[in-house]
Amino acid sequence: MDILRRLDAVNTENGTVVTIGSFDGIHRGHQALLQETERLATTHGLSSVVLTFDPHPQILLRDKARPGIRLLSTLEEKEFLINRMFDLDSFLVLDFTAGFSEMTAKEFVEDILVQHLNVKHVVVGYDHRFGHDRVGDIDFLKSVGLEMGFDVTAMGPIMENEHAMSSTRIRDAIQRNDLDLTNRLLGHPYTVYGIVVRGKGRGRELNYPTANIQPPIPNKLIPARGVYLAKATFEGQKYYGMCNIGIRPTFEDELSHDIVEINLFDWNGDEDSLYGKKLLIEFYQKIRQEKTFASPQDLKEQLGKDRAACLKIIENL
Repeated sequence: MDILRRLDAVNTENGTVVTIGSFDGIHRGHQALLQETERLATTHGLSSVVLTFDPHPQILLRDKARPGIRLLSTLEEKEFLINRMFDLDSFLVLDFTAGFSEMTAKEFVEDILVQHLNVKHVVVGYDHRFGHDRVGDIDFLKSVGLEMGFDVTAMGPIMENEHAMSSTRIRDAIQRNDLDLTNRLLGHPYTVYGIVVRGKGRGRELNYPTANIQPPIPNKLIPARGVYLAKATFEGQKYYGMCNIGIRPTFEDELSHDIVEINLFDWNGDEDSLYGKKLLIEFYQKIRQEKTFASPQDLKEQLGKDRAACLKIIENL
């Protein structure tokens, strides 16, 4: 899948199937859209395009009196997840600016979808709205599709316990410290992507060296404090490990924010070689809450138990 930032970079020669959205989380509802886009493109010999926006439109358009949205997925995480699950041609990211937000629904269809992308089929969610003041809905899209020569598929909601799947529900689950529900709603383990940064070497002192991750965006939603069974992807290789999120209370480091750090079980490389590299963590199961230990030695003993718990779970994955 090509990662593109320009409309003229998309292969539109034979026409395209385009699915549109923020795709925050790539949850099961999004996966239904992506699967249908892939199916239609393959069936009709068209190019498949995932059209999304950066930053998330709610960041620019939100009411200033309301707190900013916490994102489930960075662009890198969306790319990783879509690539793993689907065989699509293009992941097109358009800059969502104040000027772009003023584009009317009809202008968006005419300029972006028809003129630039040569669209033959649009796939969207049942509640999708677009254009200035979000006046473009499914009925509008189908009407203008008849006029301009493209078909529209509106996918119905994916239900979970009588509630429609949504990124908002998943954010709520994460903030309630419910990783099991989060992963069930997503249909995959929750992910955190970031750059490996240098820490204070606390893990190395305990013989459990860790890679510290700094997410590339400040509003990424991080799971609750605690120890997790996780998997890290680094330069195409995957390693299970135990990931700690928290403030290291045993050491009284006076941290102002939570640290995300992972001890890789089968990593045999030089620890320093990880610094500055990109790493993606998938969270499988929470092992325990973060707690303060009486001494570093007590913490070390607990880490041994945490590792054993993780390895036992891995045996059954």
